Amino acid sequence: MTYYVSPTGGDGNPGTPGLPLQTLAAAVDRSRSGNGEKEIVLLAGEYENTRVALDSRDSGLTIRGEGGPVLRGGIRLYGWEPCAGDGGLYSLALPAGFAGSIRMLEINGRLRQRSRYPREGFLLHNSAFASNWISTSGGGWDVKPTEDELRRLEYDPEVLPAGFDWDGAELTVFHKWDETLAGVSAHDPEKRLLTLSVPCTHPPGAFGVKKFVVWNTRFGMEPGCWRLGTGGKLLYRPFPGEDMRGAAAYIPLFESVITIEGDVAGLTIRDVAFMTTASPERPAGFGAAKTTGAADSAARLEDCVFSGLSFRNAGGWGLRLHGENKNVAVRGCRTADTGGGGIMLRKGTKCAITGCTVERAGLIHPSAIGIEAQGCEVANNVLRDLPYSGICYGGGDGGVIRDNFISNAVGVLNDGGGIYATFCNNGVIRGNHVENIRQKDEPDSTRNGLYIDEQSRGWLVEGNVTVNCTSAMMNHMSGSNTLRNNVFAVPEGDLLVSFIRCEDYRLEANAFQAGGKVTLAGKKGVIAAYERNWTYSGAGRAEQVLVEEDYSRSEARGLGPDRPLA
Repeated sequence: MTYYVSPTGGDGNPGTPGLPLQTLAAAVDRSRSGNGEKEIVLLAGEYENTRVALDSRDSGLTIRGEGGPVLRGGIRLYGWEPCAGDGGLYSLALPAGFAGSIRMLEINGRLRQRSRYPREGFLLHNSAFASNWISTSGGGWDVKPTEDELRRLEYDPEVLPAGFDWDGAELTVFHKWDETLAGVSAHDPEKRLLTLSVPCTHPPGAFGVKKFVVWNTRFGMEPGCWRLGTGGKLLYRPFPGEDMRGAAAYIPLFESVITIEGDVAGLTIRDVAFMTTASPERPAGFGAAKTTGAADSAARLEDCVFSGLSFRNAGGWGLRLHGENKNVAVRGCRTADTGGGGIMLRKGTKCAITGCTVERAGLIHPSAIGIEAQGCEVANNVLRDLPYSGICYGGGDGGVIRDNFISNAVGVLNDGGGIYATFCNNGVIRGNHVENIRQKDEPDSTRNGLYIDEQSRGWLVEGNVTVNCTSAMMNHMSGSNTLRNNVFAVPEGDLLVSFIRCEDYRLEANAFQAGGKVTLAGKKGVIAAYERNWTYSGAGRAEQVLVEEDYSRSEARGLGPDRPLA
């Protein structure tokens, strides 16, 4: 049975092409009472205020779009009014009783910038934390931080303009590989001390990172910026010449448009766009994994397909499949301008993410990952302009990451890579192109083209090209991996390939090329085999650097042709 849905239909209609239903929820409810094949066709148009929960009753269901339907987890508002006494500022009343969160806002058909201070760059706070980080698998900090250390931030008033108002403000406190978004629960101006509304994932100042920014402040209200004001109103300063008469604003109501629970088999969702979802204040976790998806599944999925989906202006992830997944295919989907990550598929068996595009993730949580996967093939995807890692493969065995294009990843945070693998074994990274990931002048800056991290063994890294990635490859606490037929090139600048706390690596027929110097860094004997590799340094400096511990390098020597780091 096929049910048709249109924004101009009615939920009392039979659901035919001539008399369609109006909402997806009504169509799902109708489909559950039928027998045989079940199909819902969403006709062109925008479906506001949409939230639908799917479960085992929806096994075998196909939901497909026709003509470009858009499902929004929010509503459209009109009625901007000029603010008295502040030339150029407009206000819009929110619905009575609105208690949601707004951290991403679309106005006049475009995503607008939430007020941010400073508009570009970062502020520096004064907090410090002196404990030593052991490793993730080693338990983290050698001396655990207290609740007070995780919630206090000391600032210098000289970094802020006079009369800075913390009322309603939120902070992003940056750590090394993640961040914390928090409000201000208390402010002591004499001590220049802020108490944050939630504990940070790491104490402010840990790893020597002292960056933060302030959101939702009047000092960031430049043209094209908005903030949530008092009295249930949005405030917006238009661009010069922007007409606010009849201008629409989409505000999010729900974190997800579609959720999936239970045991579901044979579900297909294709050719549908998802927009306008919320991101509440709570710790996002590593990789922003705890934020929800516009389409979000905690279900046990089997033989399911997600194809041709579009996710844009979503507060969390685009597509987040974090339950158990068997023979699940994600094909030809696109995410852009998300507050969290792009596509997540965890606990996979014989799954695949192919032909997808992920751009500009992490607008709220910059630790967000473009594609996070377990137990699946990740192939022929394009990822651009990401604040943290592009593709992250964590846990399990036998992953395949091949023929992907990744550009400008790890643009904000540290200790990530264009392709990052950790706590997983016996996988293949083959035929990928990674470009434009550069180190920065920051403490322990580690932004890498490729990255094999903790407890990852048996990986074959073959036929990849990294271009303009100054740390072309980081290997950390891993072993028994092979690098074969890769090209690592930095036309201008230095090139580094590191093997930190690693063992038993094989390097075969790789090319290392740099306009500056070429460096291989690791402990003695870490490279068990070094055969037919080619090295070129425009500066005439190709060297090995012996490293016994993280980031403590010494004893630079000429890089030999047979076995370096011996």
